Amino acid sequence: MSDARFVVNETETELNLVVGDRYFPLSPIWLREFSSAPEYLDARTRQRLFSTHTIDAGLEFTRIEPQAGQVAVGFSDGYSQQFDVAELVEAIDPHTGCPQKAVFREASIRKFDATAPSVEMFEFFLRYGFAVVENIGTEADSMERYLAAQQLEIRATNFGRFFEVKTQPEANDLAYTSVAIGPHTDNPYRDPIPTIQCLHCLSNEADGGESTLMDSVQAIEIIQRERPEFVELLCTVPVRYWFIDRDTELSEWRTIFERDHFGEIARINYSPRLDFSYPLPPAQYRSFHEARSYLNDLLNSPQMELRFKLQAGEMMIFDNRRMLHGRTSFDPDSGARHLRGCYVDIDAVRSGYRIGRKQQ
Repeated sequence: MSDARFVVNETETELNLVVGDRYFPLSPIWLREFSSAPEYLDARTRQRLFSTHTIDAGLEFTRIEPQAGQVAVGFSDGYSQQFDVAELVEAIDPHTGCPQKAVFREASIRKFDATAPSVEMFEFFLRYGFAVVENIGTEADSMERYLAAQQLEIRATNFGRFFEVKTQPEANDLAYTSVAIGPHTDNPYRDPIPTIQCLHCLSNEADGGESTLMDSVQAIEIIQRERPEFVELLCTVPVRYWFIDRDTELSEWRTIFERDHFGEIARINYSPRLDFSYPLPPAQYRSFHEARSYLNDLLNSPQMELRFKLQAGEMMIFDNRRMLHGRTSFDPDSGARHLRGCYVDIDAVRSGYRIGRKQQ
């Protein structure tokens, strides 16, 4: 944390945490919430033994003594403690100790060995939004065994714990046909939306059937730069996503872009096969339609697409709230194409990454 430090004002009554070029004025109440004395914090669970709501709203600093990477602070309620700059930086980190997002711009897809430690794959996934794992095996339970070894719990939906992506008679989703499928995110009609999708290739001998990925981070960068007026429309106009079959009816209103707690666009909900927009006045709807069409053209442009053919025994894992996916059409008479899919939760990947880093 060489770029983080404590700064005190001239009267030594105000304390700032400086991270790079950003200043965070620290409230005495906020800092008091990090009390780590045994009567305030359980050392084993790291859970508080007191309610922060009982802190006096008039609490003030009585002593501030910055040191190398630390600061000793006294409070007007008589408590004192030495705080570490790294711990406070971690507490305000919007990335929660995980890699910052970046757009994958390499010509070829990197693959990770299923038998190798997972922390490197987790880091790549959290940074770029996807990863391809090889040597999973081609048995029906190969993916399940791999995910269990990574402590990634499979999340069941109305499609079951797993779904079989192959041509099926009387398919209730276009995924179970041989037609091309454009960029989309899965299950925007569900609450909560599955955060990670895994697709395990059991066979892929048909002509065509290449997998495609498009990164919303890259799309958002382009829209913010070239058509910033579209951003607010995509962040605010509600869209209804709807899925219906014989046994299920799911519906949820969401915006196409979603901001996180820090105001950054962090998620995308996009499935043109399933969306029904809110009836805005004609002029407003025309603007929204232009914004949505611009996004669609961008997502379907060659500059956005990663295209590759999964091989038997490989698994693709991607962030369903960030990456859009699809496939090219294929000829079912030319050979078998069978992918097995499931959903897992991104918080388990984040946890696995943090624990793995500590153990390195």
